Amino acid sequence: MGDADGLVKAVLETLSPVIKGEISLVFGIEDDVNAIKNELQRIAVFLKNAEEQAEGDETANGWVRQVRMLAYDIEDAIERYQLFLKETAYSRTKQYLSLEVRSMASTIKGLRETALHLVETKESYNLNRANEQQGKVQLRAQEKLSTSYFLCTMSDDHIGDDVAKREIFELLKLREVKSTPSITAVVGMRGLGKTTIVNSVYQDKMLKSHFPLRAWIPVSPPKRHSDILKSMLLQFTDATQVGINSETGSMDKKSLRLLLRNHLKDKRYMVVFDDVQEADTELPTYVKNVLPYNDKGSKILLTTRYENVAYTWLDGATDGLYKLKPLPSEKAWELFCRKTFQKSGGNCPSSLKDLARGIVRKCGGLPPAIMSVSRLLSAKADDIEEWEKVDQSLGFYLATNRQLSGVQNTFMQNYYDLPFYLKPCFLYFGMFPKGQMISRMRLIRLWIAEGFIIQTRGSLTLEEVAQEYVSELINMSMIEVKSTDPSGKVRSLGLASEFLHEMILAKLEELSFCKILSKNDLDDNEKYRRLSIHEDHNSNACELLHSITQGKSSIRSLFAIEVKLEVMAVVFNKAFFKSTNLLKVLDLFNAPIDVIPREIGMLLNLRYLSLRCTRVSAIPSTIGKLENLQTLDLKQTFISDLPKEISQLRKLRHVLGYYYEYDFGFCGHCLNINGVTIPEGSLGKCLELQKLGLLDLNLGHRTWASELRCLTKLRKLGIMGLRMNESEDLCSVIDEMKHLHSFTIFTISKTETIDLGKVTSPPMRLKHLCLNGPLTVFPTWVYELHGLVKIRLRWSNLYADPLEPLQLLPNLVELQLVEAYVGENLAIASHGFQKLKVLHLLDLHALKSLSMSKRALPVLEEMSIGESRNLQLPTHIKYLYTLKTLNFYNMPSYFTNLILPGERYYSIVKHVPNVYCHTKHPK
Repeated sequence: MGDADGLVKAVLETLSPVIKGEISLVFGIEDDVNAIKNELQRIAVFLKNAEEQAEGDETANGWVRQVRMLAYDIEDAIERYQLFLKETAYSRTKQYLSLEVRSMASTIKGLRETALHLVETKESYNLNRANEQQGKVQLRAQEKLSTSYFLCTMSDDHIGDDVAKREIFELLKLREVKSTPSITAVVGMRGLGKTTIVNSVYQDKMLKSHFPLRAWIPVSPPKRHSDILKSMLLQFTDATQVGINSETGSMDKKSLRLLLRNHLKDKRYMVVFDDVQEADTELPTYVKNVLPYNDKGSKILLTTRYENVAYTWLDGATDGLYKLKPLPSEKAWELFCRKTFQKSGGNCPSSLKDLARGIVRKCGGLPPAIMSVSRLLSAKADDIEEWEKVDQSLGFYLATNRQLSGVQNTFMQNYYDLPFYLKPCFLYFGMFPKGQMISRMRLIRLWIAEGFIIQTRGSLTLEEVAQEYVSELINMSMIEVKSTDPSGKVRSLGLASEFLHEMILAKLEELSFCKILSKNDLDDNEKYRRLSIHEDHNSNACELLHSITQGKSSIRSLFAIEVKLEVMAVVFNKAFFKSTNLLKVLDLFNAPIDVIPREIGMLLNLRYLSLRCTRVSAIPSTIGKLENLQTLDLKQTFISDLPKEISQLRKLRHVLGYYYEYDFGFCGHCLNINGVTIPEGSLGKCLELQKLGLLDLNLGHRTWASELRCLTKLRKLGIMGLRMNESEDLCSVIDEMKHLHSFTIFTISKTETIDLGKVTSPPMRLKHLCLNGPLTVFPTWVYELHGLVKIRLRWSNLYADPLEPLQLLPNLVELQLVEAYVGENLAIASHGFQKLKVLHLLDLHALKSLSMSKRALPVLEEMSIGESRNLQLPTHIKYLYTLKTLNFYNMPSYFTNLILPGERYYSIVKHVPNVYCHTKHPK
């Protein structure tokens, strides 16, 4: 499992500053804290093995559960003690004589005794068995699971295999003959059916005739390479032909390799390596060295859960990569009906159709899930009430019904295989409403606030480490990328299906990780660490929140997502804040609130505060007490000013303070944005800032430049309200931003010119540049930034063609010009914009011609033009073969009529799938 193991490690980290003397210890607590640390270290030695044993052993599971509760209690006690010291920082007498500290001392002493008891009783739980024996038990269990699941899936024909099978055959390129065996890798999470589909390819009659020699090698768990060699030899040929007999058991790897190569040197062969593991890093190199190159068109086909494993086998190429996807909705429906309604020929009764469609949707196109649910429902009468029970309580059936528990175990094995530091990150997806796409950066900030991200010794920031965690989860097919920007950077993430969400919910409850408030559950006995209230669960929220105010709560995170006003009336209450003073995360996305109470300052442990999409218009000065705050998300609120107390938040990493809206009087193609003002002298003290946007200088801020120059850790910076006389200051700020990835500026008006020509040391890591306002000239230092991915120029009023120098930037993917050029001609030369996917040329009113070389824009996918009423249709659009979307805005009718089917210029645009002519501003 690893969750308790990871939790104990985290608690030891919590104890570290206490042990090191960074926090003063009073009333004899120090000895007890030291003793607790020692006992936890002893527990940690064998905890991982204990957790593995606990998977199939309720007795061991009970001991692990006690360890988990102990770790929670220790974490609570230490953090309450830290808060007490902060609250009484100016009264040492109070610290020594307070009844509260005496109570804390007693609590910690009791925890010491509990820790000692757990260490002493581990023998009675049979937890002292050797690692080797444990490994064998786990190995046998894993092999049994793999085999049983393989047999199960093999016995059930999957609808949709034909599509995947055909696509894999296409990737194999059987007619292509290379000197080296070509490789195809099939990637997907455990339980998606990789083995089944690849086996259907392997057993295909045509493939059997094409490859007289074939071998299927299961490599999970990883095997000795000599055993793999022997298995290939045995499958490739009859033993008597090449002398494979009992003597091969004593042959070394060199002899086995020679024997294999000699036999295959003039033959076409195929090898399947099933379920290749990430840990076996030497296998691809070994296989490539063992199998001969013979110009016969031999093939290697492998299945794996890990994308990075596939890329290693493919030497970084993507040509042979096949990502196995869930079944399309109609294929999933066909499979469900065929398995559920076998007696009626696969026809679903009309009375059940809506319910059945909903249940299939929850399965997310996962064949094992669909078939397991089908087996369950086929045994029930065609009764709407019975089906509604399954639909509304799928989590219960997953945990208790044998027909579903098998598939649950299969999918949960993906979770058990995760390293300990990724498990809480994965479980966090269960805290959001089903089916919700989750912003990647929101998730990263939350993980950091929760303490999930481990600081490395290198130069990586916490955010960069968290991004590595995201990449690992994607690589292991645990989560899905839901959306990306044009450059391929991940914007949002989510789970593949509600079925997986239900499994996570069961795990959240088992581990007391989080309570997801349900309509029928008010049990408050569990010591859960987080509380998530969704819009659907408002009815019970008030009663539960009131119960929290009756004592000291252990919850660290509260999600109140789109809740009702009566719920917020309980949350924004002094009694609630006093009871939940251990809160680290308070996420009030889209909550019906317009005022933040001063009592928010009681949450001294708070790391993350989100008021996004609320009606709040002011922040109280008591926010200055939140010394641990890392993220302040005020996006899409009415807050325009931050209090001077913001300077006390020395751990602040992210300030998101801007509001945007469509204003067609302002501009038809971009949003009107408002930022936040920060009092002079406050900003320069927040030295940990990674993101600041948008800082509004409209009301005057005399020290903004000197303060920003202190914030050298910034990765993302946005400034608005700039004036011409501040150009030199702005350039000096840019010179100091060595780590900047994204930079946005707005001048105070569309007529206020800015000069960026005095930058001497541009930020070479810059990827996104957005310049809003007239420029004296386009800054030449931008041409040096070869890492730029996105550029937006708005109201620049440039006289020189900006495309000429920009088209040489090697990594530019997105370019937008809005009122940025006042000339008549734009030109894109041969080989210009080699990676550009999005090009917007908007409101270039004087533009008459746009010329493009045939070899320009080879990967362009989206193009927007207009309003340019004198522009002639660029005829070279017909050579933009990758173009998917072409927009024309407010072009004259004679222009748009010429591209209609049958008209003069239709041939120029007919290859583009989506051509739109907009006569009004886009919404």
